[in-house]
Formats: sequence, C-alpha cells, structure tokens
Amino acid sequence: MTEQNPSPPFRWERSPNYRTFFCNYFKFRFNVGDASVTFSQFDEDPGSPTQNVIQEQINITMSWAQLKQLGEYIGVAVQEMEREIGPIANIGLPEEELQKQASAIIKGFMIRKQ
Repeated sequence: MTEQNPSPPFRWERSPNYRTFFCNYFKFRFNVGDASVTFSQFDEDPGSPTQNVIQEQINITMSWAQLKQLGEYIGVAVQEMEREIGPIANIGLPEEELQKQASAIIKGFMIRKQ
C-alpha cells in the first residue's frame, strides 16, 4: 500500500537566534552577485538633539535570484491585499526615482548582458 501523504524531504526548525521585531524602515544595498536588506525601526526620542532614531535590527544578504523571488512573492501578496481591501498608500520614493537609483548602482558593477 502506498503512503497517502509522504513526508517532505525537509523539515522546518527555528534557530535559537530566531526573533520577531517590528520593522517600519528598510534599506537596500546591491553588490556584484548579491544584495542585502537592512530592516530597522524608525522611532522618536523627544527632547534629544537628534529626535529621529533609526535602530537597525537585522541585515539579510541574499543572491540576486533570491532577491527576485522575494520581490515576486511580495508583489503577489500586495496585489492580493489591495484586491481585497483597496489601495495601500505609498510612503516611499516614486517608482521612477527608485528605478533611476537602482540603475545607477547596477551600471557601476560593469556587468553587461552577453
């Protein structure tokens, strides 16, 4: 008799260093062959000479292929959210500015299509 629900060839485990945190600010860094994303929390420190504080929480580095996959997953998730609840306000730079900045960085790698 064949097994109805075979076990997947892997299992999920949580690292002892696993943690959850709130992120309301992030930044990208591109490198040749990989990219990193730093997730941070933007906060205020009233009365301080520098009232705005960005506390970096974690940096994740991934290959360009992983970055593409992450972008596709996030894009689909946002499309479905907006389909269900309506448009989500954009609080960042306009898409044209993001494209311009990313293009300038990537052109600096001196890698060209063959």
